[in-house]
Amino acid sequence: MDWERTLVILEEIHTKDKVTQRQLSKLTGLSLGTINGLIQEMITIGLLSATYQNARMVKYEVTKAGQIEKSKLNYEFTIKSFKQLAKIRKQFKEKIDKAIHRGITKFYIMGNHDEMLKLTKMCIIEAKRQSDINYDIIGEDIKTIENGEAYLIWENCHEKTLKDRQMDYVNLLQEN
Repeated sequence: MDWERTLVILEEIHTKDKVTQRQLSKLTGLSLGTINGLIQEMITIGLLSATYQNARMVKYEVTKAGQIEKSKLNYEFTIKSFKQLAKIRKQFKEKIDKAIHRGITKFYIMGNHDEMLKLTKMCIIEAKRQSDINYDIIGEDIKTIENGEAYLIWENCHEKTLKDRQMDYVNLLQEN
């Protein structure tokens, strides 16, 4: 059984008093048939129980075994997430350091205001402590930049525009 799907289903059933298979399908992007199969498997192995309210309504509950499994999956997810985050953070820092070594002293952080922006800002602040650099967070606005300046991006949608305008940039998520 897919641990991510299992975790999402357990979390949703645990936090909501009543949740339908259709709601779980919309939430996860999985087909109704796939949700039905996963729920049946989870009932069979004892992670969920089902109580029929009427002919059309079933109330699902997370069992004690399901709560233990949910805790285990949350732990594993957290460990995997932190390892991935550490890997990406190291990659960002290496790319920023390479840009600094080639003479970049001003960075324009360009992209959605999301967790990737927060991670990028954290890495650039760390680099700023060791090097004489500056940065601005500019969102989606492209402006003309000077020598010694570069954009920091993580979304591929910006790359073509920057390349077409012959702007210096570093795609933080792109493999070398």
